[in-house]
Amino acid sequence: MGFSFHRPPTIDAATSFAGEHGEDARFIAGGTDLIIQINRQRLAPRHLISLAGLGLDGISEAQGEYVIGAMATHDAVVTYPGFQRELIALAEASAVIGGRQVRNIATVGGNIVNASPAADLVPVLLALDAVVELRGPTGMRSLPLDRFLVERGRTVRRPDEILTSVRFDKPSPASATAFLKAGRRKAMEIADRRRPRLGALPQAPGRDTGRAGARGRGGAHRKDRPMTRQALDLTINGESHQLTVEPHWSLLHVLRGELGMTGTKENCLEAECGVCTVLLDGKAVNSCILLAEQCRGRSIVTIEGLGDPEHLHPLQSAFIEHGAVQCGYCIPAMILTAKSFLDECRGHVPSEAEVREALSGTLCRCTGYQKIVEAVIAAARQLNSWPEEARPEEARRVS
Repeated sequence: MGFSFHRPPTIDAATSFAGEHGEDARFIAGGTDLIIQINRQRLAPRHLISLAGLGLDGISEAQGEYVIGAMATHDAVVTYPGFQRELIALAEASAVIGGRQVRNIATVGGNIVNASPAADLVPVLLALDAVVELRGPTGMRSLPLDRFLVERGRTVRRPDEILTSVRFDKPSPASATAFLKAGRRKAMEIADRRRPRLGALPQAPGRDTGRAGARGRGGAHRKDRPMTRQALDLTINGESHQLTVEPHWSLLHVLRGELGMTGTKENCLEAECGVCTVLLDGKAVNSCILLAEQCRGRSIVTIEGLGDPEHLHPLQSAFIEHGAVQCGYCIPAMILTAKSFLDECRGHVPSEAEVREALSGTLCRCTGYQKIVEAVIAAARQLNSWPEEARPEEARRVS
């Protein structure tokens, strides 16, 4: 796998670049599907064009309609105030897309453009007679969503067009919506059949360094595609790290293979297990499907940055006191996900059901999760018992 990563300053620059390179270029929004397809060698683009920073991440209401920007995350849809009553189906559909870590990265535009049968948000948008807005080198066009979608994995979007937004009329106050999904799991249930797959076991930390780590699944590259390293400054645990990276390197590889921060674990490399979780601008994300380049200018927190042996974070103390740690492989991810969750519900002690939903994107093979849930609730009670100015230093350090 070898590609160049581009950050165009405007939408017009992005579409122009895509027009010049045709099928060799791909737009990347959140990348939660695209990076997996590249890692599986189902796609081999020469150029990735980032849509970040182009003003496409907003959700707004005006003139009797709602407009959702293509870069709006599913977490943004879940929490948007306008989608809590008549349009609750939008929040309900977004809330079952992957785990919390996926929803913090995955975008509405990506969910639509992929044209996947597993796109939970699409049926709701179809029921709302949604219209998509496309922009390319020749201008803009609008299409009803049911005409935009052709078949599984195929739409009418041209390679040089960007889906910029989706809009739909605001329903009357007397109307109601709901989204129900049948599945054996309460979270991480994919609305599609998939073949079972066996993956390689993760390497021992001592072997997970340098190029050897990069040549694991998702790190290979075609010999006919030169790999050009580029300078990247990452802020990790409050410290600046000047690096020289390959564009295709994941944040997980940089943390473990380049910086030796092995508290972030490696396993599935497809955002299924959650053990690679870190915090990005305070949100829990899967570092295995997030390119290091996507983290430029943002704040990253790993388990190494949350407390220390002399001053543990309340979550770390609670996990010890409640016996929530067994083999320990998933625990860094559990703690970081729980921290992000508790920060969002500050002032409120969550229920057991709320904690289980929040942690559903991280799998533990050792336990029934009960002690983990109890530890998170205990930490929430402790954190909420202090006023903000009295919170312990280790709790405030990465807030």
